[in-house]
Amino acid sequence: MKNQISKNIKFERTVIFLFITIVMVVFSSFSGAQSKVDNISVNADNLKIDSEKRVAKFEGNVRAVLGNFKIICSLMEIGYTENGELKELTATGKVTFTKDGAVATANKAVYNSLKQTVVLSGNPVLKRGENSLKGSSIKINIKSGIIDIFDASAVFTLTGGVGIIK
Repeated sequence: MKNQISKNIKFERTVIFLFITIVMVVFSSFSGAQSKVDNISVNADNLKIDSEKRVAKFEGNVRAVLGNFKIICSLMEIGYTENGELKELTATGKVTFTKDGAVATANKAVYNSLKQTVVLSGNPVLKRGENSLKGSSIKINIKSGIIDIFDASAVFTLTGGVGIIK
């Protein structure tokens, strides 16, 4: 009995170690120490600008490039400073972020320029190949490279099988 418990503990530690390694390697493309991202290029069907509130609202077939990220969504609101610098970006409606072969999807994404964070909510998923991470919310710190996944579950491919962590 004691031998069986010891084997189970070793197996669980190995699985957790593999999971952490996979998260770090596979999803590092969404984070990693980068300089501040402030340049954005956006194409959409419609654009409304409220210069008093300093908000630009893009609607319909929105496609944007933010630094190394490509973003596709239905609606995007961009808040900017009086100097015209990006302050905050909120994307909603089947949001897809791509970067270096990794894909993040969610119902909503909020990028904060000052904090250098992206928060995905509404069924957020990070994918690269067959590997995926899911949670109720995913926070990516672009500057530090830290990814926080709340209520996390993962599916990743191991040699000879598939691992699932919930």
